[in-house]
Amino acid sequence: MEHSLRYRFRMAIGWNLVSTAFLQGSVLLGNIVIARFLGPEIFGTYNIVLSTLLTVSGLAQFATGFTATRYVAQYRSTDKDKVARILLFLSRVSMLSGLLGMVFTLLGANWLAVNIFDRSELADDLMLSAAYVLFSVMSGYLTGAIAGLEGYRSLAWVSPFQGVLHIALCGAGAWIGGATGALVGLTLSSVSRWILLNWTMRREADKQQIPLRGMQGRAEHHLLTRFAIPATLAGLSSVPALWISNVFLVQQDNGYRELGLYGAAFSLRSLVVIFPAIINNVASSLLNHELGTANEVRYRKLYKANILVTGIIAVAGIAFFLLFGHWILGIFGAEFRAGYPVLVMLLLSTAPETLQLAVYQVIQSRGHMWPSLYGIALPRDVSLIAMAYYLTPLHGSFGLALAYTCAWTIAFFCTAAIVWNLPVIRRDL
Repeated sequence: MEHSLRYRFRMAIGWNLVSTAFLQGSVLLGNIVIARFLGPEIFGTYNIVLSTLLTVSGLAQFATGFTATRYVAQYRSTDKDKVARILLFLSRVSMLSGLLGMVFTLLGANWLAVNIFDRSELADDLMLSAAYVLFSVMSGYLTGAIAGLEGYRSLAWVSPFQGVLHIALCGAGAWIGGATGALVGLTLSSVSRWILLNWTMRREADKQQIPLRGMQGRAEHHLLTRFAIPATLAGLSSVPALWISNVFLVQQDNGYRELGLYGAAFSLRSLVVIFPAIINNVASSLLNHELGTANEVRYRKLYKANILVTGIIAVAGIAFFLLFGHWILGIFGAEFRAGYPVLVMLLLSTAPETLQLAVYQVIQSRGHMWPSLYGIALPRDVSLIAMAYYLTPLHGSFGLALAYTCAWTIAFFCTAAIVWNLPVIRRDL
């Protein structure tokens, strides 16, 4: 059994690594192509619209992907009918919440463009790309469901197609229609991703003999109050906090250029957290499965191993981009090298963020979502907004990066305090 767990952990990480490499690599390459076509300032307008779409998508997600991973992993070996009900219920929730997010984007586009971004032409961009919200939300649920089913190999097989389509659609859009064309390409990419993920999830469910047809999902509404609602409320603070901090930046002198530099640096910084995120996603699925089979010994060993491996990989990623980050930023365009100090500060944020995610696994698997909301998410996000408000007028994009680093440092210490002080969690250590 111990060998089986190690084998599943290694194989799941390997396949998830392949999948994420294609997906995140395509996002990075897509951003490089778009940035080279648009330049720093127009790339900044693309980023503020994208940030808005991601914010609305994050709020509308209603934690369906997170909830699907948590409960599908726990029950897939012990109660297949329950898993089918969970999947059907969460699919309906994700579709409804995605539609509401899309409508909100359409209705609020003009107000945001005029009153927040001070660029009325961005209203058309927001409306043209509003469908991105719907398909992003539904794709988030499907990704979580596939992870709960441990379908990482299937994800790895479809990821190259998603990656190639994303680069081709966004690049062609930027070449033909500038920032507007890039956003249309992004929306079309989200549609293709949903189609591929929907096929993959149904294929995995059939392989594991989970009867999606003829089931009713209403009996699983308790998942919302126990898990999804507090997880969603955490998103109600974290996603807007990121967006508000970006808005603070674009409202400064040369704000869109500064956001362009910040966006390029943030793209590279995201590569550092990819590998720890892969490990944590796999660990989340396996930990919840071990919890469902009541194997406490393997649960504790896996939890500790996840923290150790996550920390080692984060340090290696930070060192790599400290050495080569200035050169890599030049791939976006020569002007983007000015963002290297921003990159250095953002790299410092990856250490507390990745460790926080690893330590947080035990909170998530034990369902302590309400303490994570008021004890972790709110202190982190309030501090981010407050520091961004103070630092961006003084230091521009570097000030925003500093605020981001401080916020995640606070989140790490808050998470460690909760893990140490809750008795039901301390026993897992």
